[in-house]
Amino acid sequence: MQGFLNLADAIGNAITIILPALCYIIGSSLFILGGYGLWQSAKPGSYWAGHKYLPFLALFIASCFLSFDRILNKAEASFGGSVQFGLTSQITSYTSSTAPGVLGTTPEATVLNLVIMFVGFFIPFGALMVFLAGNKVYAVGKGERRGGYSGPAIQLIFGLGLINIVTVTQWIMTNFS
Repeated sequence: MQGFLNLADAIGNAITIILPALCYIIGSSLFILGGYGLWQSAKPGSYWAGHKYLPFLALFIASCFLSFDRILNKAEASFGGSVQFGLTSQITSYTSSTAPGVLGTTPEATVLNLVIMFVGFFIPFGALMVFLAGNKVYAVGKGERRGGYSGPAIQLIFGLGLINIVTVTQWIMTNFS
């Protein structure tokens, strides 16, 4: 169990290192692409002239990615969570959990203990799902992805649920008691 917990923590730490870089790289490139699209949309016959909404969508998604930590903080406040995010250039100082106290006095306590042990994976993975939902919104707007905006909206809600996994688990456990 401890090995699996260490693997989940290592994956969570890798996501916390890679996700800010992805936010800055993709956000900056979409910002430049949106500006270029606005410039080229005045030229008749260009790709951007036929897709006048796309530069604005690119600028919106870019601004969301470039201020991703503040967007997540506001979404967490709306969702009722208390997790605070920050995009920094430092590697995380999170330390791995230990697995000696997995079993609880009730099955609900055991499930809650497992969720608390793996929270170092669930929070970064939820933030990654919110980031990927933003990418899907841009892909749907560009016409590269089918299905509409409901799929990214559901992914965003479930990503926020993963970030607040302890609160969600406690709520689920109260429904089974």
